[in-house]
Amino acid sequence: REIKHFNFQHRKQKNGTPYTLYVAYLPDRLQLTSTTEEGLYEKLYNYYTGAPLSARGQKQYTIEALYPKYLKWKSEENVTGKTIQIREQNWRTYYKDTDIVKEDIRKLKLKDWTAFYKKLVKERHMSQKCFINVKSLMRQLYEYAIEEEIVEVNVVANVINRRMPFTETGIRNAIKAEPFQPSEMDAIEKWCRSEMEKPRVKKQYYYIILFNVRMGLRFGELAAIRWSDINFDERSVYVCGQMLDTVEVVELEGDRMDFKVHHNQRYSHMKSGESTRRLR
Repeated sequence: REIKHFNFQHRKQKNGTPYTLYVAYLPDRLQLTSTTEEGLYEKLYNYYTGAPLSARGQKQYTIEALYPKYLKWKSEENVTGKTIQIREQNWRTYYKDTDIVKEDIRKLKLKDWTAFYKKLVKERHMSQKCFINVKSLMRQLYEYAIEEEIVEVNVVANVINRRMPFTETGIRNAIKAEPFQPSEMDAIEKWCRSEMEKPRVKKQYYYIILFNVRMGLRFGELAAIRWSDINFDERSVYVCGQMLDTVEVVELEGDRMDFKVHHNQRYSHMKSGESTRRLR
């Protein structure tokens, strides 16, 4: 069988200790790596002869074994609790208990993931937007595996989206957010002011509606506004934060995990750099 070429790379561990990584480049963008030349030969022998790796080694590098470690790695970034929860939901819905996640990540090829996603998209009648969200989980898991030097290539990132049998119609595509028209905003404002005239009404809730129907803020941005962000003289609001629930991944016995939610944490970073803005 073909081996394209060998290579070695000088690298450093996180503590600065240098080491050499030996790499064998195989067809279908598959790479085998080892920190010793002898170890690389052993992996090549096992790969081409079909000799199994140790049961412990195989289990350690399956997708389902790496997933809890990836999720903890992801939670240590500056991401929201909602992001982690979406990742967990997509895992349970689309990946958990499938055959492919029981495979050794080092042996999975581009054609394996392409076949898996084509079948998934067809059976679940997925739109392109939904597919991209689902695929991003596995793409990031491969990024974790690359950082941990388990694999060298992110084969999921090379899956070509346009080859998927997307469904162009359906619930996800049918629901489109449309901005309020001026006449609709006037109607909402009129209703709020009429409700505020009633006895024993908590007017602060209606003030929030009146404020945001004109500002169009995200819920987290609205909740994070402080008095110091409001300039009454200029009649402007500086939007520079958001309130979020964060999720801490707690490792339990074995590969099990739990989530500890921290509610209403204020963050100065925004959903995108362009979101920090002044509204009048």
